[in-house]
Amino acid sequence: KWHMFASRWPERLGHVGWFHSVAIHAVSDDVLGPYQDMGPCWPDDQGGKGHNVTALKMPDGRYAITISETRPGEVFASESPAGPWKSLGRITVAGDSKWRASNVTPMLRPDGQYMIVQRSGVILLAKDIIGPYVIQGPSIYGTIKEMPKPYNKLEDPIAWYSGGLYHIVVNSWDMRKAFHLTSTDGVGNWTF
Repeated sequence: KWHMFASRWPERLGHVGWFHSVAIHAVSDDVLGPYQDMGPCWPDDQGGKGHNVTALKMPDGRYAITISETRPGEVFASESPAGPWKSLGRITVAGDSKWRASNVTPMLRPDGQYMIVQRSGVILLAKDIIGPYVIQGPSIYGTIKEMPKPYNKLEDPIAWYSGGLYHIVVNSWDMRKAFHLTSTDGVGNWTF
């Protein structure tokens, strides 16, 4: 089976309806679909509320889903991709008790650390999926001359590791383009 985790909201609300998004699980026999919507991942927790839904498998074999925007940044875990899902708690950042996740995308690095790329292009690392995360420096977008400015029009970065490189693809909503960045260490020396 193929498992997809996403968010949905009533179409009648238009784009701004994402404020009411619900984290859902869908299943298919083929990677290209069709997918069957299995419903909210945690229907009894704030009615399934969740946006910027990202899933991964943790080293202990459990599955994790991270959400942000409609909540400050929370992680849910389950033994199975079908659930049931239980909150592990809020994502925390060392030295910043007021930090709030925005369009975060977590990944498990080959060195066993968790990495989050924040909407702003800030990289954070932690030993545990809920943190505390340590900020690795200012936005990586500012180190790349080809990146469009201002950076507040970039969103939904997604990160992964393959072919010996860390990759980030980030959407420029006003240009209707996405930009692909790579790094050998996932923290610095990002190239366009």
